[in-house]
Amino acid sequence: MSADSHASELTTLTMCVFGGGNGWGRRIAETIAGAGGRVLVIEKDDGSDAALAAINESDVVFIAIPDAGIDALLTQFHEPLKSKFLLDCATNKRGFGASLKRLADDGAGVCSTHPMAASGSELLGQNALIMPIGSNAEPAEQIAIQLYRRLGMHCETFDFNKHTELMVIVQMLPHVMQRLTIDV
Repeated sequence: MSADSHASELTTLTMCVFGGGNGWGRRIAETIAGAGGRVLVIEKDDGSDAALAAINESDVVFIAIPDAGIDALLTQFHEPLKSKFLLDCATNKRGFGASLKRLADDGAGVCSTHPMAASGSELLGQNALIMPIGSNAEPAEQIAIQLYRRLGMHCETFDFNKHTELMVIVQMLPHVMQRLTIDV
């Protein structure tokens, strides 16, 4: 895997998308396919052998499954993921952040992302947080930026370690206010 040869163009990538049948996973899979890249979609019923084969065939692994299942996936496939570019789009990073950091320490190119809009909404001008992790993150960061820019989104580089704090302010407070308004 050469960072220079794969990070420059989405058209040259083979990407495995966990959860590529719905939501953000589907949106990312469609974006890569639309750019001319090859996409391998893995869903929860595909099994470990299919998942491992897709990881091994891919340059990039994009994780778009429910947040609660990400740590188990990263732990199960730690060895093959160490040689990949790895991205996620989870809202809550708390349950698997340490596993992402371990993968980055072991050689993976890791960039966590958080698109700040629903996958089915109009994305033009919406924000996406781009959070590189570790010393090998730059190629994965460039892939993430290209993906979200292709969707018309504005990319903002952000410190992964501050993500949880920001989400409390950006998401939880407005949600509480909405719930209070509904109750009144």
